[in-house]
Amino acid sequence: MEHPDISPSSINLNEFYKEHHHNGSIPHHSNDHDPEKGVLGRRDHPGWLHHFQSRALQFADVHERTIKRAAAAVFAVLYLGYFVTAVVLDFHRALALVVITAFVFCLLTYNLIKTYFGVTIEEKFLKPLGESSVVNLTLRW
Repeated sequence: MEHPDISPSSINLNEFYKEHHHNGSIPHHSNDHDPEKGVLGRRDHPGWLHHFQSRALQFADVHERTIKRAAAAVFAVLYLGYFVTAVVLDFHRALALVVITAFVFCLLTYNLIKTYFGVTIEEKFLKPLGESSVVNLTLRW
């Protein structure tokens, strides 16, 4: 089975730009016939930055969830390192950090429990108590 040729010389970037540009035309600064102006997609062409930017934004849109998760994981690892270092160096100075971290951890845990088990908790535990129950009013999800 032959693979298609995807070398830079085989890709017609002007056709790609025509297909993906909002009005279907090549921008006024693109000129294929003038060798001094360059070819779209090359760094010496004025439109190369726009082409690169549109491809980067397309990549970010496609992989948005993965990028967010990777950024959150990096942030969590960095914060954990900061937290452990602060506690090891001087626990009494880091006590406020420990309290704030514990509070945020409780909020995140509550949010996860509510998201994944909230309907089950409400149906199995809170509804049987009745609508007028004081417990039901204070534990409303």
